[in-house]
Amino acid sequence: MVLDEDTQNRIITFHKNSDLVMPENNQLQALTLLDSIPLENVTGLALGMFYQSDTHAYLLLPGPTDELIPMFNENTKPVITKHLLKNKKIAKKIIRLFGLTLAQANHDLADLLTTETNPVVQLYPAGLEIEVQITAMHKSEEKAQEAIAKIEKEIVKRTQPFIIGEGDQNLPNIVRELLISKDLKITGAESLTGGAFLSEVSSLFEAGSIFEGGIVTYSETIKNELLGVTKETIRKHGVVSAECAFEMAEKARAKFNADIGVSLTGAAGPSSLEGEIPGTVWVGIATKENETFAKKFHFGYKRNLNREYSVWSAFNMVRQLLVGEAIPDTVKKK
Repeated sequence: MVLDEDTQNRIITFHKNSDLVMPENNQLQALTLLDSIPLENVTGLALGMFYQSDTHAYLLLPGPTDELIPMFNENTKPVITKHLLKNKKIAKKIIRLFGLTLAQANHDLADLLTTETNPVVQLYPAGLEIEVQITAMHKSEEKAQEAIAKIEKEIVKRTQPFIIGEGDQNLPNIVRELLISKDLKITGAESLTGGAFLSEVSSLFEAGSIFEGGIVTYSETIKNELLGVTKETIRKHGVVSAECAFEMAEKARAKFNADIGVSLTGAAGPSSLEGEIPGTVWVGIATKENETFAKKFHFGYKRNLNREYSVWSAFNMVRQLLVGEAIPDTVKKK
């Protein structure tokens, strides 16, 4: 093992600037194998390394993902390409899925999933979404892209109803880009999700250009007094209903002068509500031009997972609306 002086200086400087006492074993983070290629840690301190013998190549990266991923993307890929891939071109395509389980995706694409052929097709969980990653390697970029396009057609054919987009952007970010491109603003009225949808919207980059405010109306009283859902609607149909979802979406859209109003109401669980089993959720959408509509979902019995699925399902309905995609099983307001 040898000491990488640049990494050691970064470690010392970090502790001086933060007024922290540097433990002696911190210097171990600056050690690397003799004759290896040091890989600078972009977001942390521990050094990474690439070492190649006559028969094998070894790669050592830090464990925390917030350090590993930036180090791999910025410093490791170029080293692998140069030393292992003989300057071959690598092409990559990501297809994003939502609305099916990883087990279902594995079943539907089983004969295509492989790490032994070119191109390589693999599935990765990404929160509630699934990434189908296609990677091809060839001497020319054009041939690599052609290989991807061929197998992509078959993947799309089998998973079409669940495809939400391509690339690294997740569903909320896909919706954000659509809203910005169309110069539209969104708002929401939430019950069972308690602000999770609005929180997700407000966390997006440039959220101020698509969002000005929303409202959490957990109780029947607040739904009536602050949002304006009528007592008659609540008495006649209950809060776990299309009618309540209609009014929540419309009242929120009007209150915040938005182009799209989204509502989420239902039984998060673990108990039933108004005779509806846990995981029964209505998502409503109101716009300026179109008829207000809502969709009923049946998730599971896990409360917080139901809340997450509700939020992502709401985003997906907005995405479908914005791209003109048919939304099956909706109920329109009469």
